[in-house]
Amino acid sequence: MKKENCPYCFEEIKNCICRWNTCAECGKRIPDSHASEYRGRIWCEEGHDFDEQVAKRDFERQEVMAETEHSGRSQIDGEWRNGGYKTMKIDPHTGRPITKIKEPIRLKQYEGR
Repeated sequence: MKKENCPYCFEEIKNCICRWNTCAECGKRIPDSHASEYRGRIWCEEGHDFDEQVAKRDFERQEVMAETEHSGRSQIDGEWRNGGYKTMKIDPHTGRPITKIKEPIRLKQYEGR
C-alpha cells in the first residue's frame, strides 16, 4: 500500500505541516506558500490578478466603513431622540450621551469573526 505525500512539503498527509487556506475567489484549498493575502483576503495565485484583488478588498473596506459609520451615528441619534440620554453619562465635549454601539454584522464578516 502506497502512502500519499503532500505535494508541497512532501510529508505524509497525516503529518502534513502546511497551513491550508481557502481561496476567496474560486473556493479552492491552497497551502500558505501558494497564497496571496491583502487585509485578510486570501486568494490563490493561479489566474487572479493581484491589483484586481487589492481593488476589490479596498472597495469592500470602504463600503463596510461607510455602513459602520452610518449605523453608529443612527444608533446614537436614536438614543438621543428617544430620551435614553437622561440616564446616561454625557460627553463633556459634544454634550451627547456616551452609548455602547452595536457592531454591524457586515463588519464582523469583513473581519472574519
